[in-house]
Amino acid sequence: MSVVARLLLLSVILSAGCGKPSKQSSIAASVQQLGDEASKFVLYSLKWGNDHDEKVNTDAIFHGYEILGSAEITDVAKKRALLRALAQGVRNNDGSYATCFLPRYAIRMENNGRSIDFTISFLCHQVKAYGFEHSDWFVTSEFPKAAFDEAATTYHLPRLPE
Repeated sequence: MSVVARLLLLSVILSAGCGKPSKQSSIAASVQQLGDEASKFVLYSLKWGNDHDEKVNTDAIFHGYEILGSAEITDVAKKRALLRALAQGVRNNDGSYATCFLPRYAIRMENNGRSIDFTISFLCHQVKAYGFEHSDWFVTSEFPKAAFDEAATTYHLPRLPE
């Protein structure tokens, strides 16, 4: 059985439906609003095996994960589309998530000297947030993955096979 197949099985077995978290709606609204605020927006493609401490951030490592590729997205409509999709994923999630964390994508948004980073694991339905005033962790669904995959293709970001 492949690693991904085992992880999907683990995801199904370990998903813990805890009811819709009370903060999900406000987190979704705040995520969506970030598209209007970010002056710099970078999409990262990550290698999901974490070989480094999550505090490590270099040109090659993003919160502990190896960067496969990155692209600065300057088109406001494309920034908003990614954040709208992520916000919709937050709204769609019923509180379920897997105990794994295997991020394939990340976002860094900068505005007025402040940065907000998200490492996103669609497979495990989780987002780790850094510098985001509403939460340092929240759940999502797989819904946004299609928009992120499309952006990765558009910006020629390398990705690991699924």
